[in-house]
Amino acid sequence: MIDDAKLCTKRNKLIWDDDFPKDSRLKSGYQSICKVCHSSQQKQWRKIHPPNYRMSDLKRNFGMAIEEYDTLMKKQSNVCAICQDVCGSGKRLAVDHNHQTGKIRGLLCNQCNHMLGLARDNSDRLLRASNYLEGIAV
Repeated sequence: MIDDAKLCTKRNKLIWDDDFPKDSRLKSGYQSICKVCHSSQQKQWRKIHPPNYRMSDLKRNFGMAIEEYDTLMKKQSNVCAICQDVCGSGKRLAVDHNHQTGKIRGLLCNQCNHMLGLARDNSDRLLRASNYLEGIAV
């Protein structure tokens, strides 16, 4: 079934359509190189251009340079500002900020960051939760 095959421009070989990465921007709906070649090409590119996601994420999301993050990390003794633990997941601490003002409050582990998010950054809600855990009538 030649109709279900496409020419991989990298290998100059006919390959099944399903073995090409999809790309809705293209008329055919598929890229011109097969998944195997695409993967190989991506790996080669990453070796030459190592990712610096940390820098771009901090700058894009918080207007913060790596040096500022590192300074804040040092100020917090490399631990979460709330639970005082090192991030258990092995990832870097999350930048916590006020969603209305954008002001950075500190660095948090994923669990504490999620806790604040689930509480919708509402200090009254967190205080009631604390009182509940302590057995104090709310």
